[in-house]
Parts: sequence; C-alpha cells; structure tokens
Amino acid sequence: MGRELNNFLTLLEKTKSFVHFGAEINEGIKSTLTMGEKIINNFFNQPSGQVINTNLQILIFSLIWSQAFKDHDNAQLNAQNQKIVSRYYSDPAYQKKVDATIESCDDFNKLLGAISTKQSDFI
Repeated sequence: MGRELNNFLTLLEKTKSFVHFGAEINEGIKSTLTMGEKIINNFFNQPSGQVINTNLQILIFSLIWSQAFKDHDNAQLNAQNQKIVSRYYSDPAYQKKVDATIESCDDFNKLLGAISTKQSDFI
C-alpha cells in the first residue's frame, strides 16, 4: 500500500504542476486531482487526539482508492469515514470482519479485490 500511495502522491504533485501552467484538463487529470483531494482531505486529515487503528486506516484508504466513495463530496466522505470509525470501535463483529479481511491479504491488490467484493459489508 505504501508504494502505491507514494507513487500516486508523486503523480498528484506532477499533475498539479502541469495544471498550474495552464494545461488542458482531460478526464484522466480530473480523476487524479479528485482522487488526490479525497485522499488528502479525508484520509490524511484525521481528527486530532484520535488514534485510529492501523487496520481501520487501511480499510478507509482502500475504500477511497477503490472508488467506493466516487460520488461523495468531501463532507459526505468525511461523514462516512466517521461512521466507519464509530462502527469499528462499537461493533465487535464488524471489527473482527475488518481485521480478518486486512490480515488475510498479503498484497494490496488482493486487499482491493477483497474489499471491492465485500464493499457493502464495510460501508
């Protein structure tokens, strides 16, 4: 996951620089900028004073990355993330399912596949 995130953030910075110089914005560039905004605003900006479990962070990132929240604006995505965090800490069965799914995948692409097929279980 770290490598994919690092590569994406590098691409995002290059894309922002490219757009800054007045480049034409196509669908690929729009998609990169939108995904970057969602990752930065809704994954990296966590509430202060709240420590979020690593598996929960991986789940949220994977849901964002797999386009589960494609039609959500930042406010909706933030609310959805808070629901997921709250459910994780209050529902032991949900927590067990999240942890088991994350721990069963030894590769980020396998994890994305597992989360995509069970997406309704996590949202």
